[in-house]
Amino acid sequence: MVGIIKNMLAQDANGDEQDVLTGTAASTSNQQAQQQSPGYDPEKIALEDSDTVEGRVKGIIASNSPIMTLAKTGAAQRANSRGLLNTSMALGEAEKAVIETATPIAAQDAQNSLAVKTANQNAQNQANSQKLTGDQNLQQIQAQGDVNSKLNQENYTYEMNLQQLRGDQARQLSELETRANQISQASNSVGLISSQVNAAIGEILANTELTTETKQQLIDLQMQQYRNQLAVIGGMNDLNLTGLLDFSNLGGSGAPVTSGSGNGGPVTGGPNSSANTYQDYVSALLTQGGGQPSESLITASLDEAIRRGEDANSVFSTLSKLYPTVPYDQFVQEVTARGYQVQGGKITKTGATSQPNTQNPPATNSGNSGQGQNSGQNSTTEFLNFTGTTLNGGATEDNIVKVLNKARSLGVAPRTVYDSMSPYFPGISYEQFLNEVAARGYYDLVGGEF
Repeated sequence: MVGIIKNMLAQDANGDEQDVLTGTAASTSNQQAQQQSPGYDPEKIALEDSDTVEGRVKGIIASNSPIMTLAKTGAAQRANSRGLLNTSMALGEAEKAVIETATPIAAQDAQNSLAVKTANQNAQNQANSQKLTGDQNLQQIQAQGDVNSKLNQENYTYEMNLQQLRGDQARQLSELETRANQISQASNSVGLISSQVNAAIGEILANTELTTETKQQLIDLQMQQYRNQLAVIGGMNDLNLTGLLDFSNLGGSGAPVTSGSGNGGPVTGGPNSSANTYQDYVSALLTQGGGQPSESLITASLDEAIRRGEDANSVFSTLSKLYPTVPYDQFVQEVTARGYQVQGGKITKTGATSQPNTQNPPATNSGNSGQGQNSGQNSTTEFLNFTGTTLNGGATEDNIVKVLNKARSLGVAPRTVYDSMSPYFPGISYEQFLNEVAARGYYDLVGGEF
């Protein structure tokens, strides 16, 4: 009997416990699902004997509490009323009464204990979840802050680099603009000086009183001064301008005049009268003139055409590259206006044949005429050398007086003196030169000599 009651009690206890544990299992399943979330460690319930109905019943029965004593007494009284006192049935009734009394109490206690633990577990898990959410939010805020800080730093670096780049570009543009202005000013200065030198060389070539050698010396002097002025301009502007005057590949140096009668005949030389072709010669003249055609270039080109016996059509074809809008008829008129003519398809001097003038100057009755010419030529050469040496030391008033005294002592013509000194005084005209000399008492404007 007692065994049957124990089995029933155990089944009841197991059933109650199963009901409680079924709810716990569902809760545990949710907890395990939450546990799978990264960074989340849920709280777990560990069941003890006091948390089960069986454990609670054992505790209540073993405690010999007044309730259990009262249950046993009541069972004994009922057995005694039936005449079963001190029998095995009476003992069974007593144990059953104790168990039946203890089981509801134990079930309620176990349920309350489990409910408390479950509530504590839920509260802890909620706290852990909130903490995890807070930590994750904080990490996100910190990560976003780091990203924003990095972006701000990169943006600052970009802006600084952009400003520096703009500054560098502005500075480079300013330097380029300054350099362009510098080169433009140098170009203007070179153009002015080139025009003055071309004009001076043109006057020398047109001077019929000078011998070919004297013309050559004066032109060399002009070119030397031209080089010196270009060197000064180039040095001030960091430019190599003297290299523009390298005629080594053209033959000769400076602007040599290699032929001419010396007494008004055509001057047929130039920077390279030994050039292979007439076209090469004209190109050399153009280079010498700084790339700009001039009156002296036309005259020298016509004289060279006469010397070479060039056809008029060839001369027109060559010069038309410099003057592309001039037709052939106008070309002939321009040639005629300069004292030349087109005769038999050749360029000639007016009143001369188509052959170049190769005759010597007319002889004089004086037996010493050749000696006189040589003497005058030597005096001119001596004066030119003296002028170059003296004025290269500085175009001072003392040096000017020395040159004028030398010209007077050697009997050099005023025009020759002007041609030799003008390179040192760019821009001064012949009339201004005569007035300056007269103001110093060295020139008689009426007599026309020193």
